[in-house]
Amino acid sequence: MHRNTAVLIVTLSLVATFLIGIKITRKITGDTTSTAAPSQPTASGQISKIYTSSHCGVTFEIDPQFTVNEASDAASLVNTKSGEKIEFACVRSFPDRPPLPPDKIESATIAGQLATIYHDKTQADQKSIDLVILQHPTTKLDLIFLGFGNAFKALLNSIKLQ
Repeated sequence: MHRNTAVLIVTLSLVATFLIGIKITRKITGDTTSTAAPSQPTASGQISKIYTSSHCGVTFEIDPQFTVNEASDAASLVNTKSGEKIEFACVRSFPDRPPLPPDKIESATIAGQLATIYHDKTQADQKSIDLVILQHPTTKLDLIFLGFGNAFKALLNSIKLQ
């Protein structure tokens, strides 16, 4: 192996170790930009958790049975009992709109903002799934929500932009 290649591999390994160490430290100390607050009763009296992403500028309620795996600009919500999953992310610009016919695309107002909802089916098992995209009015980030079912609809209805 050429000397420069070996130096590059060692350098990349050290950088990766450093970045993984920072991520572990952030998890241990709780220094993240997103939080899942303790369960609280909703207006309907049902208990829910409040999830906040300060990086994305969004807050929403989730069923307390969902566990949250998060990064600074994304979260995966999983209900271990039902297997239901909801994905959330925020990006500068979400370019890949699904190529669906107009009858599977819907406009809606979510948190006072115009949103586009794409109704589709998963390729693996043909289960229904919705992709919701709305732009944050202040940060101009595209907020992307992917999921289906009652918990997903409740989450969409609870979105608040910061």
